[in-house]
Amino acid sequence: MVKWGKFEEECGKLTKAREVFQTALEYVGNEEEQLEKAQAIFNAFAKMETRQKEYERARVIYKFALSRLPRSKPNALYAAYTQFEKQHGTRVTLEATVLGKGRIQYEEELSHDGRNYDVWLDYARLEEGALQDLRGEDATAEEEEQVYGRVREVYERAIAQTPPGNEKRYWRRYIFLWLNYALFEEIETKVNQLCFCISSG
Repeated sequence: MVKWGKFEEECGKLTKAREVFQTALEYVGNEEEQLEKAQAIFNAFAKMETRQKEYERARVIYKFALSRLPRSKPNALYAAYTQFEKQHGTRVTLEATVLGKGRIQYEEELSHDGRNYDVWLDYARLEEGALQDLRGEDATAEEEEQVYGRVREVYERAIAQTPPGNEKRYWRRYIFLWLNYALFEEIETKVNQLCFCISSG
């Protein structure tokens, strides 16, 4: 199907090429082998739109593909999307792409070991970095609150993973996580009441 779509594009029949890619995607199943084919089709479709300087269409295709495919699968597609944003996007869209990729990687690692506090700390720092970036961009109060919420959600999910047993090595990282959360609330959001509750809890 990819070759057929490229053939139609080379013949100058863009509408037909789009139909070929869309039809191919309708017939792709959810089995692992089929998902590999879907990535190739999405990638070829987006690249065709890029060659035609239809950057917004290509962006929509990449985003749709990444939302549809399982998180463990789209590494090659994310790499292509990141490259696309580097070439044709803005700083904001590129940062959003990198942030999304980081989230997927951290979620994947945490799905294997939810008590890996180093990963939780890195994940929280990623979200805190997004908050810092947002501040420099004339963000609305609603946008800032949404990002604050994401940082808090990561910390709340992390502290819900209490260490097993009484071994100090686990508890040190866990306490460090709590302290980072308290500092975030104290410094970044200036919510002293919540900080007091965290440190006394």
